[in-house]
Amino acid sequence: MERVETAAVSGYRAVDDYTSNDYTLRITSAVVVDNDGDSGLVSMELTNTGSGTIELDTPSSYVGQETSVAYLGFVESQRGNGDEYKFYVSEDTRRSFSEVGQWETYEIAGSIPFVMASNSDYSVAVGVGDGPADTNLAMTETDPPTLIRIFTNRVVLDPEETVEWQLPYTGLGTGDLPADEARNRIEAASSLPIPDDSEWEIFG
Repeated sequence: MERVETAAVSGYRAVDDYTSNDYTLRITSAVVVDNDGDSGLVSMELTNTGSGTIELDTPSSYVGQETSVAYLGFVESQRGNGDEYKFYVSEDTRRSFSEVGQWETYEIAGSIPFVMASNSDYSVAVGVGDGPADTNLAMTETDPPTLIRIFTNRVVLDPEETVEWQLPYTGLGTGDLPADEARNRIEAASSLPIPDDSEWEIFG
C-alpha cells in the first residue's frame, strides 16, 4: 500500500499480482479524494505481465457478459426500507430496487456514463471516464436486487500491454437522486489529478 497527500487530493494506491500458468495480471488501483469537495477518482490500471494473451471478460454463463468495471450498492444496514432504496442509470432511468428483478439491464449513456444509488438520507454515484472500451450497459444484481453494476465492451491484453480505466465518484447529502448535480460532480471529478509515481509513499 502507498499513500499520497497533495494540495489537490489525498489517497492510496495498491498493486496486486494475479498468476495462473502462463497468465499474470497486475492491477494497480489508485483512489484519490478531492481535498476541497465530496468527490474523487479511481484509477484502475491493468497490465499483462505474463506470456499469454488475457481476455478481460465475464464467463459465458454470466448474464452481464463483457467486462465489469464497477458496481454500486449500500451495505444492508444502510439500505433503508422498501422503496427508500433506489438507483439511477444515466440518462433518466430511476427505479426502486424493490420494483426490479435480479438481472435487469439498462442502457447507459452520457458524456460520462454513471449509476447512482440512494437511501432516504444520501446518494452515491460512480461513473466511467477514460477507458479502453465503450460502456455498454448497467445491470441489477443479487436476489433480491441490491446492486447496480456497470459493464464495458470486452478487452484483450497482449503480453506487456497495459490498459487503464478512470472511475469518478461522488457522494451527495440527499436521498432524492439529484441527477444533474451528480452528473456535474462526476464530470468535475474526472479531471482530478492522479499523482505521479514519485509522489506516493509506502505505509503499513
